[in-house]
Amino acid sequence: MLERRAPAHRPAGWAVAGYDLTIQYSVHDSPFGEMFVAQTPRGICQVTFSNGLPLIAFVSNLQRLLPEAKLLRTEPEPIAVFESIFSRNKPIDKTLNLHLFALPTHINVWRTLLATDPGTLTDHIAIANAVGRRKSNLATHNAITSNPIAFFILSHRAVDPEGQVGDYGWGVTRKHALDAAHGCCGIAT
Repeated sequence: MLERRAPAHRPAGWAVAGYDLTIQYSVHDSPFGEMFVAQTPRGICQVTFSNGLPLIAFVSNLQRLLPEAKLLRTEPEPIAVFESIFSRNKPIDKTLNLHLFALPTHINVWRTLLATDPGTLTDHIAIANAVGRRKSNLATHNAITSNPIAFFILSHRAVDPEGQVGDYGWGVTRKHALDAAHGCCGIAT
């Protein structure tokens, strides 16, 4: 079973974000394309598909968010959790530790996405209602689209209120592929 633990850092600390924090990053291949992965000693803090952009774009963005952090490129050693997720032959028996830097509202939205039943879709209004912020559809939408580890916190399960695919930072084709894989093909996150 894959368990998620998501300690969160609040943006109030972002003014000094990164002091004594080392973030290791690497690039990995996946069935859905090349992924940029960043992690602290506490857990994974970013998973982003490259979409053909150079590595420096992701590193620069990470440094902008956490200006005092020390960023170290590492060789793309296999990450046990990824191996379990992408292999149908390996049981998922790893704990996935996440290290998120976000507003409490964002964390609540992401927890709601994590609670979405496998193979189902939801929309921004339902998520806003679930977190007790009925009138905050735009804030909910922003939380969904700013998710730094959308592969694990399943932003691709969110559609717009009319049931259309809606925005997805990594493209509609990848969104459909992730929905299909999580819903029918044994990828359990």
